[in-house]
Amino acid sequence: MQSLLKEFETYKSSSKKIKQPRGEALRAGFKKARETVEDIMGIGVPSRSERNQKMYEAAQKYYALLHKAGAASAEEKEALKAELDELSAPFSDNVAYYAFLEMERMAAGMGKSSRAVQSIDA
Repeated sequence: MQSLLKEFETYKSSSKKIKQPRGEALRAGFKKARETVEDIMGIGVPSRSERNQKMYEAAQKYYALLHKAGAASAEEKEALKAELDELSAPFSDNVAYYAFLEMERMAAGMGKSSRAVQSIDA
């Protein structure tokens, strides 16, 4: 690991274009930088934007709600559906993310979102 970090340092300090950098050295250097930012500087998950962090947190809550749905009464399921809609709506512009949540929702027996994205064929 130390030799990879030394090699990364030579890449950083070089003023010339590096013809063929080693991927392992680049990964080691960026990993060390990320660890420094997270652990020493106390900045959480610097590689995630604020929006991505919110998407991640929404997905965690979404899955927790889906987990509860199995044992929920019909009335509780309606409340859970509304909460699921609320969690996914801010990210409906990210079609892949939204579609994945929608598929998980349907697999859990919670039906489609009331705000489901319209099909391209529609």
